[in-house]
Amino acid sequence: MNEARTGLLAMLFLLACASPPAMATQEGTGGLTSLTDSALPPIKQVSPDIQAWTTEAGSSVMFVQAPELPMIDLRLRFTVGSASDGETSGLAALTLGMLEKGTQGASAEQIAEQLDDMGAQLSTTTRLVHSTLAVRSLSRPRERDTVVNLISAMLGRPAMVESELETLKTHWQDILQGRATHPVFQLRKLLFDQIFVGHPYATHYFSGTPEGIAALTTAQLAAFHRQAFTARNLTLSIVGDLSRQEAEALAQQISQTLPEGAPLPPLPAVAVSEPEIIHLERPGAGNWVGLAVPLAINARDPDYLALTVVEQMLGSSQPSRFHQALREQRGLSYRPSAGLIMLEDNGLWLMEWDIDARFADASQDLVQQLLADFVAQGPTQAELDLAVEQVANQYLQAVSSNRAMADTLMRMGQDKLPSNYLATYLDRMRALTPEGVRDALQRHFDLDRTVLASVGPTVEQQPLPGPDGSGADLQFR
Repeated sequence: MNEARTGLLAMLFLLACASPPAMATQEGTGGLTSLTDSALPPIKQVSPDIQAWTTEAGSSVMFVQAPELPMIDLRLRFTVGSASDGETSGLAALTLGMLEKGTQGASAEQIAEQLDDMGAQLSTTTRLVHSTLAVRSLSRPRERDTVVNLISAMLGRPAMVESELETLKTHWQDILQGRATHPVFQLRKLLFDQIFVGHPYATHYFSGTPEGIAALTTAQLAAFHRQAFTARNLTLSIVGDLSRQEAEALAQQISQTLPEGAPLPPLPAVAVSEPEIIHLERPGAGNWVGLAVPLAINARDPDYLALTVVEQMLGSSQPSRFHQALREQRGLSYRPSAGLIMLEDNGLWLMEWDIDARFADASQDLVQQLLADFVAQGPTQAELDLAVEQVANQYLQAVSSNRAMADTLMRMGQDKLPSNYLATYLDRMRALTPEGVRDALQRHFDLDRTVLASVGPTVEQQPLPGPDGSGADLQFR
């Protein structure tokens, strides 16, 4: 998918939850029969020493010293993504891709060889609202300095060679073709087209079109690089075996090599969308179905923490009501998943599932009612207690890994969260109450704007099987 669910529950911090991706419920009440045996032991707050500053060129930096391993993890996130393409479809994705395809002093092959010689890893990702380079390197000065010099040259002095662009175009068009024909991407495109109608979040969901990709030139990419991949648009996260002084020097070097540039114009405001039921015909035995509720919220909103916990109670984990209703009780779906998708100050709550085409309509009714009941009543105390401890366990795992810590810092920087955000994270999480979660849901979930979409064959519809899973010979493909 093009944005932030990428498998994580919206902000793990954040570190809160896992994404796509069993306690029994009392039918009709939503209450749990028992959680006592499965409750997790309390987990103590772990507070990484996060240091933050801004480079002379204007890049935001967050740093955690971690001397246990001779490694450093870097995350370089630019606040530019495919939603900034404008009329030039594919501009952000191909500009980022070309940074790996040669500098003014080294070819793409030489870059790959140098990274391999230094034992370094590099990956790039373009999403709707950001573009990211992830780098892992040994922290010894020789390897670290070589890799940082190479990254600085890639970011500041890309070669933009025509032959490399043609190769990248072919590769990217294959990616677009795969996305355009995959049922999950088709489903999400339907939902984005309706919720963000006319907005770049919808029109640039796939990070390009075959026609737009084919028309791009190296001159256009070079101009966009100078405009968008600038120091002021960069958030840099550093975790690893180096001192604050070394981290400052590293950040300063990378930041100073970037174009100065001016801030990109803001994206247009998201219009209020209308509820809709949409179907895309596709041959097969099963349907992919999605329910989406538009949200206007960001990670700094006081209610955001409560909504991240909802992902545990109404998401894709085994104990959640959603998983119980579709998979455990009725055997309707292999992979029900749910969670938040955040896009700057907007986003959506998304629930999606695969199902035998005969039960597509009835399953939509079931999930709508499940969501409506949860928004109206909120969770039980037992549900909330278990969800908070699950989140706490995932938090502990995340901050104990350098790679995950670098990802966390990257998200904190992107969302303009303070460096002390994690220090009281678990305390604030455990202070949540069922009533507070319910009130947060009711403030932000306008179910009158719900959009339902499905992809699959149109067949005669049947009632759902009973909660014991009986009454149907299910087919998913």
